[in-house]
Amino acid sequence: MVELSGIGYGLIILGILLFLAEALVPGFFMAVPATVLLLVGALALFSPDLGFFGEWAPVVAIVVGVPATVGTLWFYRRMARPDEAPTTQTAENLVGLEGTVTTEVLPDSMRGKVKLGHQAWSATTRGVPIPAHARVKVVDVDGVILVVERAS
Repeated sequence: MVELSGIGYGLIILGILLFLAEALVPGFFMAVPATVLLLVGALALFSPDLGFFGEWAPVVAIVVGVPATVGTLWFYRRMARPDEAPTTQTAENLVGLEGTVTTEVLPDSMRGKVKLGHQAWSATTRGVPIPAHARVKVVDVDGVILVVERAS
């Protein structure tokens, strides 16, 4: 049978490797399992009588792993709070904005183009065709296609 200290050292080494992987490839979300592995490895080293290999092993894993995961997620969310709101632009955020038609917008056609700010979007209309250079307002979104009408 493998000694518990060997398992503890193995978990700690695996946790360190996951932290290194996260540092080399950010956004891979390895920090949470790495932290949990470090905690469980330290427990295996310093509390070998905790029952890591007995019939209580699943209970020990849940009792140790779940709070460690929740605590780690809470800590990283507090530590890595964004400075400002995300700037990702999606079609749903555009409802209500006004722009300019660059390519004629026709009913039930996705070939029309509308420029909102510096971005061009495919557009359609539910009413009469809207010629190029006309001002339009986004009234709905169909997937990534904007539904527009003439701005008043």
